[in-house]
Amino acid sequence: MSPVAVALFLALNCLTLSVNCEKLKPNGDCNGDGTVCEFRWKVHHTETMVLHNETTKAGEPVVTRYGKFYKRILEQKSCTKTQELTASELERVLTVDGSYRPAIVINGEMPGPPIIVREGTQVVVHVTNNLVMEGITIHWHGMVQRNTPWMDGVGMVSHCPINPGETFTYRFLATPPGTHWYHSHYGTQRTDGLYGALIVLENEQVFADKSKINILPNFDGEFILILHDWMRDRKSVV
Repeated sequence: MSPVAVALFLALNCLTLSVNCEKLKPNGDCNGDGTVCEFRWKVHHTETMVLHNETTKAGEPVVTRYGKFYKRILEQKSCTKTQELTASELERVLTVDGSYRPAIVINGEMPGPPIIVREGTQVVVHVTNNLVMEGITIHWHGMVQRNTPWMDGVGMVSHCPINPGETFTYRFLATPPGTHWYHSHYGTQRTDGLYGALIVLENEQVFADKSKINILPNFDGEFILILHDWMRDRKSVV
């Protein structure tokens, strides 16, 4: 397996797939005319194959048996009792490849939440670093950052890392249109899960003009697929 992370985002025809999907639309907290879209992120550590109990703040290890997921019932007298996860509990578990491993997530998600905006939109991302001992930066891969080079997110080059407990606001224009991605540009955090999709849609008039002259194929919907090299250990110890 190559140590280099690879991210691919594909728009596929839903007629050929057994999935429910629709055409991508701008997300985030956008103003009325969509010229500014804001996103609020909290970056923190988590563990794969662990169900975090929001009441006790403890983690319950998850195991697999015969294609089903079970959580261990933590008791003083026994550590072998298990109970099958409910559908809602399973949604809260990062199963990945079924192994136990530390990871870095954004708002509890890995890959991080996608950013989908129109070309020319001012993207505003408030990033709070809740890691314990590591600084972070976010590089917006594919964005030209014209007139905003300090927002490029390359640690110790375009700006200093965001320290633990701090919040930094990135602000830049989404250009050029296309399928891009964002990722940490500090240490080996990218391969530990700190990355996601950044999709800049053409403005609606350009899209409509291309559709009229049949430059674009007809399709019923899109979904985002990200391919990523996943190590069994944190990249910093590989």
